[in-house]
Amino acid sequence: METSGKNGPEPARGRERRQNAEDRGLSVLDGKIPLPALPIADETAEREQSKKVEMDLATRDDHRHRLAAQARAGFSLDARKEGIGPLRRALDDPQLTKEIPMNIPPEHLSAIRNLGYTDTEASFLYLVATHSGYFTQRHYLTFGSQTKGRLVHQLTTRVLNRRHARATSYANNTHVYNLYSRRIYGAIDKDNLRNRRHQSIDRIHTRLMILSFVIAHRHHHYLETEAAKTDHFTRQAGLPLAVLPGRIYYGIKSAANTPRYFVDRFPIFLPASGNPEGLPPVVTFTYCDTPGTSLAAYLAHLRQYENLLRQLPDFNFIFSSAEPSKFDRARALFTQIFGPKGQPNTRRLLHYFDLRKLWDTQHTADLTRADRDFLRQAMHEFQAPKYEAAYRKWAAEGLSRDEITDLISNSHSPKGGCFYTYVQPEAFNIFSTAASRHSGTREQDRSSGRFHLSGSTPCEP
Repeated sequence: METSGKNGPEPARGRERRQNAEDRGLSVLDGKIPLPALPIADETAEREQSKKVEMDLATRDDHRHRLAAQARAGFSLDARKEGIGPLRRALDDPQLTKEIPMNIPPEHLSAIRNLGYTDTEASFLYLVATHSGYFTQRHYLTFGSQTKGRLVHQLTTRVLNRRHARATSYANNTHVYNLYSRRIYGAIDKDNLRNRRHQSIDRIHTRLMILSFVIAHRHHHYLETEAAKTDHFTRQAGLPLAVLPGRIYYGIKSAANTPRYFVDRFPIFLPASGNPEGLPPVVTFTYCDTPGTSLAAYLAHLRQYENLLRQLPDFNFIFSSAEPSKFDRARALFTQIFGPKGQPNTRRLLHYFDLRKLWDTQHTADLTRADRDFLRQAMHEFQAPKYEAAYRKWAAEGLSRDEITDLISNSHSPKGGCFYTYVQPEAFNIFSTAASRHSGTREQDRSSGRFHLSGSTPCEP
């Protein structure tokens, strides 16, 4: 049977080549028959018939395009140690490997594609819009496992020409792009995200670090928006809104005040099953650090999340930074707040119960200023469910000090959190004159992209 192509009937030589390939169980790609570099017969004794497995031993001389053609033809690829580099470059080719699975609604990707972007560009822009609002060319190169700038040039040209993004140049002629168009955010039902707005330099720096983290770990299930995070912890976990990290925004023209939660935008996710980092399957919080010697912002972040984290039976916490020298200090601060703690002072707890009962029974006139100050502090200190249960039992039954001590000791004690560190591959030191002089230098001894589990931090095995 004669087959026809775009240019008419298939030439006789083409038919002969296709027939020869089919007779040998091979394929014809682009008019050529890809052949394995070294055929190896693997005879399986357990089967009734021997099955020959074609394996290609990739060496350093293999060309990435030949490897890509062989992969499309159905050969499995194996490599000697000395050939891992060339093979890795081949495996990074989008033609060879499937995309790392991402939990992006198909309708959102389709909506971005309809604005004139490729599948890869649409996936990347979705991550930018959802998690950051800002990106650099390096982010897209990393996302697409590319080393050449042609594809990133196509993307940046498109977003700028269509007025979906604006670019600002910083040190070393590094361009930072702000994805701001309502058409992009509206296409993914995230019109109200503040990511598209102008941000301060510090926040832009943090957003770039956040995007780097998400790109490297895009296989997890992220709680992408304030609504998703709030729903997870209140409706699904059953926690009160009062324990969520929040901020009240006061209206300028009206008396309306708007409470907002998780305004820092640091990623929170549920680890994917069988994830390569080995994270336990519990909710995972992150903090993306920016360069500098101080950890004051990190400590403030822990304090802001303390009420929420203390309500959870267990959780993961990842400190992400381009400066591994900070890891020990970050771990120590985490352990100081969330490490093992002894039982509270029973006398102090009973004093809190006495004052709270006066408050609850509307006997506020009996409270001095010092009592009110103590009550305010103690309500924060003893807000865990076990203390609330002890208070209610004490108020109803009049428990003694020993009974209260026994009740608290026998109550459920949270497991606490697992502390991890992650080395960011890029510091983005491009936002100051001093930094710009050194932004081209990168530490060569960084083990970028690695997770480390703290042995000194409480974590259930």
